[in-house]
Amino acid sequence: MNLRDTIEALCGRVLREKDKLTELDQAVGDGDIGANLERGANSILGLLAKVDPNASTRILLVEVAKALNAAGCGTGGTLISIGILAGAARSDSLQDFCEAALAKIQASGKAQPGEKTMVDALLPAVQALRDGGSIEKAAVAARKGSEKTAEMVGTKGRSLYSQTRAQGVADPGAYLVAALFDEAAHLPKEPTDEKDH
Repeated sequence: MNLRDTIEALCGRVLREKDKLTELDQAVGDGDIGANLERGANSILGLLAKVDPNASTRILLVEVAKALNAAGCGTGGTLISIGILAGAARSDSLQDFCEAALAKIQASGKAQPGEKTMVDALLPAVQALRDGGSIEKAAVAARKGSEKTAEMVGTKGRSLYSQTRAQGVADPGAYLVAALFDEAAHLPKEPTDEKDH
């Protein structure tokens, strides 16, 4: 599956997860993450219909990040867009892309592991990739990291709005990261001798 089709599939997963994201965010934040990310996913899908089909990986990722940011998707959407932008500069491999995205998201959000944010799902996924793991192993690591956020007390992000109300509830940003890795892990694989660059 090429990058354009992958992005389309990931946007489709965001749209399917809207209600769950909203439900989680109503418990830990202000309840708008589902609608915000729906707007962002639709903006990206609109971009894919217009962008040059021969655009390089880097250019396509930059345009996706700009479309997401322009859609006004709240703090979570902004962090994801700057992560994509950072990853675009290091898009030779999934590991390089994810490492760059994680570093930028952590730097911008000043988030550390254990603070009940998307980092708690993204970091374990990146560590799995660093260890030579497959996208499937990264997806499992992201899911486990997301599930652990239910036991954390939020000090940043949406869960800071109501620490008491957020107890026992997974962070919506971490849930989203895990869902996206899960989607990517179940996409058809490209033959190993082909590269989408």
